[in-house]
Amino acid sequence: MKTSSNITTTDGRVINAISPVIESVVDDKLNKTIKKEVNASKIHLGVLTKFYPYLDKAEVKVDNKLILCKILHRMHGSLIDFFTPQGNYAFCEKLQEPCVIPMSELDVLVADINDNTKEQLLLGYFIKEDVIYNSPAVQGHYNICDTGGTNQFGLDIGAGDINLDSSNGVTFNEGLTPDETNVMTYANSSTVYTKKEVYTKEEVDELIKKAIEDLKEEIINGGEDDTG
Repeated sequence: MKTSSNITTTDGRVINAISPVIESVVDDKLNKTIKKEVNASKIHLGVLTKFYPYLDKAEVKVDNKLILCKILHRMHGSLIDFFTPQGNYAFCEKLQEPCVIPMSELDVLVADINDNTKEQLLLGYFIKEDVIYNSPAVQGHYNICDTGGTNQFGLDIGAGDINLDSSNGVTFNEGLTPDETNVMTYANSSTVYTKKEVYTKEEVDELIKKAIEDLKEEIINGGEDDTG
């Protein structure tokens, strides 16, 4: 059977010929776009690299990218929970903020909250391996414990009981004004100034005024000595 080379090209024939190709390309791009958006909206695993106590934010490494995250709290309003991980104190040049570099790897969960910023939300911490070095909380109890030592210290609340185990005793502060030594609990003594070591604005203004007057007097006296 011979095929004719003189086939009239019509719009319908062209559309029928290229439609499968177009559909294949469109479907492929669409599937990739959908997959990308779905993956971006998922909760991701990350590792906390820096914690900013004063910003209540953290830098997290996710898929080899560093992301700034807000912290999710269990409570807010008149009562709020804060946690600063144990680590080495440092200063972040990028954000110009003091920060804590965790001493050990802290695995976290991160989600994109689409709040018109590049920041995401740190949902919380999780433990990859089985917890074998701490006693689990008793049924109906809430337990906050120190995992750093060989003994387990902390607070246990539940069933009408409150138990507190401590290795260094319990500190109790009463009153509305916090102790000056506790204003910057994370800073060492060499970086904290007491009120006696800090000048007021009035004292600074007076010192500046006196320095200007002394400088003027020195210039005038020096000029007289040169001409005399």
